[in-house]
Amino acid sequence: MNASFYRRWTDRLARCAACLLPADRASWGEAIKSEVDHIDDHRAALRWAVGALWAAGTERIGALLNTRMAAWALALFALWQALAVFFAPVLIIAYRLRWLGIDDFLGGRLPPVCQCDVEHLPSGIYSPR
Repeated sequence: MNASFYRRWTDRLARCAACLLPADRASWGEAIKSEVDHIDDHRAALRWAVGALWAAGTERIGALLNTRMAAWALALFALWQALAVFFAPVLIIAYRLRWLGIDDFLGGRLPPVCQCDVEHLPSGIYSPR
């Protein structure tokens, strides 16, 4: 490939990296764009621009995770995952200990998966009361 191809993509990636940086790092964006012009080897300049884009993306993600909204979203996601992990064991324990109020309350929230006869279930799953 010719040198203009490498330079064109190097300039595009450097501009993208500069735009991706947070506002307080705008001087870094200008430095990225000016430093690309001083690298003589076209392939090395392209590799450097890819690295600068990676660093800019890392800075942007770090800036987004430092916000209060991101912290709340992460906390809600962790709570959602914890509830998903503990829902089935709580339902099984409630059934086994015959806490029918909890069993009915939690089981009433589930859509019916299939209609099957008790005779077709394996013997260890269902024990009649």
